[in-house]
Amino acid sequence: REPQTAAAMANAYVEELDSFNLKTRTTSAKRTRAFIEDRLDLAKRDLAAAEDRLRDYQQARNLPATAPSDRGDSDVGARLMAQKIALEVKLQVLRQSLAEDSEDVRRVRQELAAIERQVGGLPRAGVEIMRLWRDVKVQEQVFELLTAQLEEARIRETRDTPTVQLLDAAKVPLHKSRPKRLIFVVAGFLIGLAGSLSAALLMERRGMAGAGVMPRGAGS
Repeated sequence: REPQTAAAMANAYVEELDSFNLKTRTTSAKRTRAFIEDRLDLAKRDLAAAEDRLRDYQQARNLPATAPSDRGDSDVGARLMAQKIALEVKLQVLRQSLAEDSEDVRRVRQELAAIERQVGGLPRAGVEIMRLWRDVKVQEQVFELLTAQLEEARIRETRDTPTVQLLDAAKVPLHKSRPKRLIFVVAGFLIGLAGSLSAALLMERRGMAGAGVMPRGAGS
């Protein structure tokens, strides 16, 4: 049973190595996906709450459910705030697997600082409706950005191709690698047959010579 045992051990080793590498790689992807899912759930609740506050404010004052007149400033502020929140999420994800002084972490921190400076320079609207409207726009864009990040995380998590490229699994050979036993048997039989015929012929000649009989063709 040695061939079967050797093949089983080889296949088991390759499978275990691939399983270990795959688990190590996918654990980080699962953590990232779970983190973004939690953040997306929070964004959903924040968006619903912002929409409720805006609707309640409009209904209490009989205001039309339309955007304020200076919606352009509101949209710019909402976009910057959404980018700021998305960068904060990205930074938290990177910190789960990278050191604080890594190149990727430093780059995202620089991008976040630049966005924060732009947000700090935005005009502060004195009208409550503007603030409420911008909150809704911020949460909408945060939701969209996190949805895109979640889709990317799910794609990375499903990349479960084997980490060990197995070209051919170990198998028990159908035929032994040494020459077939039948060949030796047949060859031995033929050699033995030839030897027996030669010995019989030799004994026949000796018997005829002892009896004084000349073999046919000997006197010609």
